[in-house]
Amino acid sequence: MRGKNILALAFCLLAGPAWAQESVAAKVRRYADIHRAAIVTEFLKLVALPNIHGDAPALQRNAVLLRTMMQQRGLETELWGTSGGVPVVFGQKIVPGATRTILFYIHYDGQPVDPKRWAQPDPFRPVIRTASIEAGGMVVTNLSDAKFPDDWRIYARAAGDDKAPIEAILCALDAVGTPEQNVKIILDGEEEGGGPGLPEVIAKFPDKLKSDLLVILDGPQHPSGRPTMFYGARGGVALNVTVFTAKQGMHSGNYGNWMPDANVRLAQLISAMVDPSGKVAIPGFYSEVLPFPPAARASRNGRPALSEYGYGRASGRRLSRRRPASAAAPSEYGRVWREGARSSARNNGGRCGRARGSARARPRRCRASRAAPPPPRSPGVRWSRRGWLGARPAPRSADRCAIRDPAA
Repeated sequence: MRGKNILALAFCLLAGPAWAQESVAAKVRRYADIHRAAIVTEFLKLVALPNIHGDAPALQRNAVLLRTMMQQRGLETELWGTSGGVPVVFGQKIVPGATRTILFYIHYDGQPVDPKRWAQPDPFRPVIRTASIEAGGMVVTNLSDAKFPDDWRIYARAAGDDKAPIEAILCALDAVGTPEQNVKIILDGEEEGGGPGLPEVIAKFPDKLKSDLLVILDGPQHPSGRPTMFYGARGGVALNVTVFTAKQGMHSGNYGNWMPDANVRLAQLISAMVDPSGKVAIPGFYSEVLPFPPAARASRNGRPALSEYGYGRASGRRLSRRRPASAAAPSEYGRVWREGARSSARNNGGRCGRARGSARARPRRCRASRAAPPPPRSPGVRWSRRGWLGARPAPRSADRCAIRDPAA
C-alpha cells in the first residue's frame, strides 16, 4: 500500500552505515511485505479514533493510544499537558555513542469533516478499497486472508493527513531496531487550526527537543506518488487588516458607488499586494530576502513545469522558480453592524524567505483572531500583526541535507 513510500523515507533517516550493503528501499519493501497485515491492523485502530481539531476529549484519547504505541517500540514517552487541554505526545530513543539527534514532527489532529460528503457510512470507520475511488475501487469486506497489495487504499479521516507518517515512523523503528542516531518524536494535536500547546511545550522543554535535524512529516503528496523531501521551509507571518468606511448602515440603492464599500475596498487593497505573476508588489518586500544559492538554482532547473502538477498556466512556468516569499489571503469575513457592511476584516498570511540577520528557525504557532473589531469611528485601514503563523523561515540547501536520495 502507498504508506510504504513514507516508510522508505523514514528508513533513510534512521538507517546507519550498517545498512549500506543493501538498498534501503529493498529492505523497507521486504519488511512491509512480511508485516503488512500487522501494520494495517494497527493503523486501522488509530484512524478509527475521531480526532477533529478542537475536540479536546477526543484528542486526549488519541494521545493515550499514541503514547502506548510509542512505548511498545521502547521509546521513553511523555504526555505534555497544555492550557488548551490537548496533550503534546513526546517520545525519544537515546542511543549510546550516537553523534546526532533527529527530531520528527507530526500532528495527530484532523480537519473538520462532513460525513454526508463521504462515500462510506462514517469517516471514522475505515474502509479499504481495491483501488482509489476515482479508479473504481471496490470495498473489501473480508480481510481474514488479505495480502494488502499496493493498489489498495484506506479511506478514513486523517488517514493521510497526518496519521500515516506516525505509523510509518514507528514501523521504521520496528524494522531498524536500534538506530544509529538518537530519535525524538513530537506529536502535535493542534496543527490544523492552531493553539497554545506547541509554543508552551517548546518554551517548557527546550532541552528535550534539542536536535541536529528537524524533519516535518506533513505536506502534499507528489503527483507521481514517489517519496518527496523538501529542503527547508518558508515561515509564515500573519496580520489582521480592518477597513472602516461609513459610521452607519447605508442603503445601496441611494449610496452605492458613492459611499465606499468596505468589502470592495479590502479586495482592492489585497489584490494590489500581488502582481499577476505572483510577485509581491509591496515596496521593499524582497529587500532582505537571501538569493538562492548555486546548488538550489541547479536543482530547481530540473524540476517539472506547473502543468505536470495539474494546475497553473499553459506557459509551463516552473513551480520551483516562484519567489522565495509570497503573500496569501486564507480567510475573510465581512462584519455587519446593525444594518450594513460598514467594516470588513481579513486574516492575511504571508510566506517569508530567510532574511539577512533573521533569527534561527523556531517552530511557533499563533491562534487566529476571530474576534469582531469594535464599531468603527472613522474611515480608514488598520493593521495589526499577529506574529509568526507556523514557523520562522528555515532554508536548507540540498547539498547540506542528511539524505541525498531517499528512493535509492
